Amino acid sequence: MFDRSPAWRIFCTRSRAEKRVEESLERRAVEVFLPKCAEVHQWKDRKKQVILPLFPGYIFAHVNERERLDVLTVDGVVRTLTMDGQLCALSQDEIEQLRILQQDPYRVEAVAISQIPEKGTHVTINRGALSGLSGEVRNHRGLTHVVIVVEAIKQAVRVIVPAEWIEETKASDYLYIRTYRQ
Repeated sequence: MFDRSPAWRIFCTRSRAEKRVEESLERRAVEVFLPKCAEVHQWKDRKKQVILPLFPGYIFAHVNERERLDVLTVDGVVRTLTMDGQLCALSQDEIEQLRILQQDPYRVEAVAISQIPEKGTHVTINRGALSGLSGEVRNHRGLTHVVIVVEAIKQAVRVIVPAEWIEETKASDYLYIRTYRQ
């Protein structure tokens, strides 16, 4: 009747409801993942660093079909993301790459896929909290950025790391990831 094998499904949320949905799903014992990043916000009298969802409007949950239908009843969840009539899912490898990013949310920012440069040399970050991320290289003005593309939601993540933290490797089979200097 229902598919019993869980998959990492992508759920669309109402605007600014991601954290509330995450808390509700955790209370229901659903395995949920909401990638976050840090941004500096400025008001008239002060600047403050705030933690925000990395992909506004999206949250990931590891659910089977019955649990997916239950997630849709949570206040703030709008729908399950589909593409060409099929439910979208992320692989465990994609989730693990995003979890590595969460070890250092102050180095992470979301970018538009259109900002990703041409293909280059394949590399892997070999030091720091983000060790294990893979990508491609393009030289710019001094900083190294790793861009991770999550094709299912047409979003990307940019991570800043020192150039000496990367080494040449083979391309990733699971993710389309690029690294470049700016």
